[in-house]
Order: sequence, then C-alpha cells, then structure tokens
Amino acid sequence: MNSPPDVPNPWCRTLGIERPRLETVAHHREANTYARLIVALLERGEAMTLEEVAQRFALAGVSKASNALTALSRCRPARPPVYRDGDRYYLDPHDDDLDLWVFRLDLRPPKRTDPSMVAETLEASRLRRIKHGANLAKLRRALLISTGATSKLRARLEANVKSLHALYEYGRLHGAVRLRWGFLDEHLPAPWVSRDEPTLHDLKEAAFKASAPLDVVVGGAPGWADPWSRAQLAWVVKPPAGWRTALVDAAGFQIDEDEVQRARLAAPRASQHEPGQER
Repeated sequence: MNSPPDVPNPWCRTLGIERPRLETVAHHREANTYARLIVALLERGEAMTLEEVAQRFALAGVSKASNALTALSRCRPARPPVYRDGDRYYLDPHDDDLDLWVFRLDLRPPKRTDPSMVAETLEASRLRRIKHGANLAKLRRALLISTGATSKLRARLEANVKSLHALYEYGRLHGAVRLRWGFLDEHLPAPWVSRDEPTLHDLKEAAFKASAPLDVVVGGAPGWADPWSRAQLAWVVKPPAGWRTALVDAAGFQIDEDEVQRARLAAPRASQHEPGQER
C-alpha cells in the first residue's frame, strides 16, 4: 500500500530524506532514465513493475508510457541499488549506491566527512592492493616452480590465476564486475574496491578536464606479460546538449565502456590524433 502524500515511507526514513516527487526531480541535471526509476521507487516506497514506472513517467510528463517503457528496458534497471524479484523492481535502502544517487539528485545535503578518516580509508585500500598483488605474485612463482608430472596442473592453475587477476583488475577499474550469461547482462559490485578508489569514471573526468586522451585496452582480458600491448587512444567527449560523457576512438566511433579492461591517462606523444581523424 502506498504511503500518504508527503509522509516518508520506510525507504525514505532509512535514508533520512523526505519523500520525493518525480515531477520535481524529472529534469534535474543528473536525472537519466535509471535515476528517474530510483526516484519513482522512492516515491512509491514499494516494489514496482517497469510498466507501473512507465505509467508514472507519463503522469509526470517525462515521456509517453510506451517510450518510457522502452527506455527503462534498455537502461539495465536491475543493477545496484535497484534489484529485481520476478517482474518487480525494488530498492535496498542500505545500499551505498542509493545514498550516492540521493545526494547526486539533491535529495539530501552533503555529509561532513572527517579528513583523517578519508586518509585512513585510502591508506587501507592501498595496503590491500599491495597485499593482493603480493599474493598473486607468490601464486605465479609457485606455479613456475612446479615441474614434471604436474605440468598440466600448473598450466591449469596458472590460467585460473590469470583469469582471477583479470577479474580483479576489471573490478578495480569499474567498481563492479559484469555477469553475462545467455540473455543476462548484469553488474555486481566488486567488494574488493573501496568507494574512495578512483574508477574509470574518475579517469574520464580527469582526461576531459585536461583535454587529454586515455590509453584503453578494449575487448578480451589483456595479456599477462604486457597488459598494455593492445592499448589504443580514446577521447572523452560530451554532447553539447547532454551531461553524460562517452569514450570515442581516433576514428570517432564510440567505445563500449563495459568492454574496457584497462585505462590510464595517456602519456604525451607526437603521434596523437584528435577523435575523428584518420590514423
């Protein structure tokens, strides 16, 4: 049952916010289809089907219900902090991603953070990365020591370590791992990544501000010996009327960011081309 108007529902109470109205947030600078889905769920305070959300979009003047349903289906709705149960979608009010969306949509003021706590968190994350890297190096050395009858086992274990390392690096870059199985294409949070660690989003922002390209490795997992051997230049662009950025290659074609395995700010080089120019 819906909460009465202007009465916070359990999700909003957990977040410590007033119950939002979709009409108020629909045209916010950070509002896209997925963000509006979150607001519609917060407003309702209970699980909804995509058809119900589309009808709410139409009532709020966002778009026609048919167009809204198409957009909702394409925005990968079942990703944190939105979860799916059958044909209904609901929120986890304790999910950190939901709290971040609430802040981005100006539904709550910024929280004051103790700088010393931020420094401690970053240092702990750095030490974890060092420890993980050392453990992977030990595993690789142990595999290389094995000889004789264990060669097949060594090769299989080394392949598993390489796959695990590739998964770890992808999670560090995106803050999540991608699950693809048949028609399923979902993103699951990477628990080994701290909220304060820089991700691809942060690298894109830095590159856009500096008008500099990125080195990116796209497609399959990079090689073990030289992970940057397939690196290509990519530029961060923003449509004049939009707010979301995109990655494009030297020919001007958009790069699927879910396919990016590695990324870093590109070192200055004489042969760099602007996007849209031929190599």
